[in-house]
Amino acid sequence: MLEDRNRVRSLQAAGRLAGVPIHTSADECVPLLPMARQLNWRMALDEYAVGLDGRLCIREVEELLGNRWRLRKEGAARERLVELYSARNALYRAFETEYGRVGHSRGVDGAVAYLKGKYATMNNAKAVLARLRSD
Repeated sequence: MLEDRNRVRSLQAAGRLAGVPIHTSADECVPLLPMARQLNWRMALDEYAVGLDGRLCIREVEELLGNRWRLRKEGAARERLVELYSARNALYRAFETEYGRVGHSRGVDGAVAYLKGKYATMNNAKAVLARLRSD
């Protein structure tokens, strides 16, 4: 608990949680990271891997705090997050695979650039996600 609280405070001090509500209780401290609804697949990849608007990315939140950032929501907000997350899961898996393969040499930006280049001719997000699932 103290470790989580210290992580959240240091992220807030660094400005990486700007505009992100924080859930605090007697036994938990976790940012309630939002997910943008209307993103093209390239922006959804950035949201997961590098973050948008200088905020913390989903990948980093999961490394620090697990999936609690989305499970603390209630009702429609939780359903929306779970739906968005699962719909983009193929994109996230593709990033993790590519990052695991070349991350030590090219880093996060290199893995993101490779995936964006690989599917650059496809503009339809549904088509890209379907292709990623099959790949």
